[in-house]
Amino acid sequence: MSLNGNGMLNRIVRKVSVEKIGVLAFLSLGASLAVFSSSPTARQHPRHVYITSNDHFRVRVQMFPEWHRDSFVSGATYLFESATADSDDWIEIMDYKSDDPDPIHCERIKFVDGMKAYLYMPREFAVTTDGGRTWKHWDTLHWEVRREYPESTMIVGVQIEPDGSGKLTLRVENDSETNLFTTDYGVHWSATLHH
Repeated sequence: MSLNGNGMLNRIVRKVSVEKIGVLAFLSLGASLAVFSSSPTARQHPRHVYITSNDHFRVRVQMFPEWHRDSFVSGATYLFESATADSDDWIEIMDYKSDDPDPIHCERIKFVDGMKAYLYMPREFAVTTDGGRTWKHWDTLHWEVRREYPESTMIVGVQIEPDGSGKLTLRVENDSETNLFTTDYGVHWSATLHH
């Protein structure tokens, strides 16, 4: 567009009131936020991505912030996936939701040997013994020990040895800790240590 000799475009622009521009901007912003918060494409862009591997398979974690309708971060979803070393066909291990959008805890993903690895978050544990093709899950909410507040139980540490023995430490009610034990890389957990 160009101005004619009488400044016609300039007069048209002056006629549009500031209030109308404000309303249009507000409506445009509101529509954009509504599309963002309800759109499945909002999860396509992770805030953090971490990939670790050994010679046989890889584990990828992506952290997706969850946006509240008032446009602030209100938590996060962590998507854990695995793929063989020479493939980009990722399979889902677990989809973990957290109230806090913390960075990815890289130290919670460990390879025991070429075919075995485990990972955990505060309420879920997963282990593979076949190079990441299948994963066995365990979570604190379905732990068979009856507790008054099962949602307060959290995994605070896991250590699994190359021979398959291991220990999972839980924080339970009143901030006390208890240990569970495994002899099969964490496929099964027990409150007693078996030799």
